[in-house]
Amino acid sequence: MIAFQLGVMTASVSNIYASGLSSFYRVGNLTITMENHVLHFGFHVGTKKLRGQMKWELAAAGGWVLRSGGATFTVDYIQVRN
Repeated sequence: MIAFQLGVMTASVSNIYASGLSSFYRVGNLTITMENHVLHFGFHVGTKKLRGQMKWELAAAGGWVLRSGGATFTVDYIQVRN
């Protein structure tokens, strides 16, 4: 669960599921360097469409739930570079 305190209210997100993370591909070069006796790895990978769902909740002080629901999301393209 991920929770954010917003004054006297709390917003939380839980039960986050994602699919499509199994198809990674290399975008750039893989680099390996050594600096000050430390080995550094550099990589650049990407993935295509990710789909997911999660539950959210908005609560007031004292634990009173004001609103709750679910959401779905789609990410068409993402890249990670280190």
